[in-house]
Amino acid sequence: MGQELDLKAREDTIEDILFSISRFRIPRYQRPYSWGHDQVSDLWEDLISRDDSYFMGAFIFNYETFEESRAVEVIDGQQRLLTITIIMAVLRDIAKSLGSGDVADLYQRQCIMFEDKKGKQAPRIECGDSTIEFFRKYIQNMDNGIRYCKPDTEEKDKIKKNYLFFYEKISTELSKFSEKSRKL
Repeated sequence: MGQELDLKAREDTIEDILFSISRFRIPRYQRPYSWGHDQVSDLWEDLISRDDSYFMGAFIFNYETFEESRAVEVIDGQQRLLTITIIMAVLRDIAKSLGSGDVADLYQRQCIMFEDKKGKQAPRIECGDSTIEFFRKYIQNMDNGIRYCKPDTEEKDKIKKNYLFFYEKISTELSKFSEKSRKL
């Protein structure tokens, strides 16, 4: 007989998910990042049109490998987690462009990276092999230059386009405020 699965369902906020688990890893067998304009547009519309909570869907994690890899495997929800990380990178970069390095640094250290007790930083989410270097350089790196990069695969192009989509949408929303303090 096989080993019994220990399945637990919980209702958590995105904040609970991101910060209760220090690191995530996308296993090799997961499909590449594939969210395009339709998915990010739907997510954006859902996020800005709701006054109450928003259901992001189920996330399924494999905690079995945590001790050996120091990361929880993402079985389901990798597209959403990567897209949330892209949004956090946009918020970080906009804060930096507004001259608030402290806020940008906070997004970097707490949302995009994981900082251990010794102060060493590592990416909070480790992508699959096909985009790990691109994602680290252009999303997880504070000084990324993503606007000027030339992606060499469709998957990397989607990451860049989604970053630019959220950058434009969030910038447009922030332009509605005249005071800088309200933008941060």
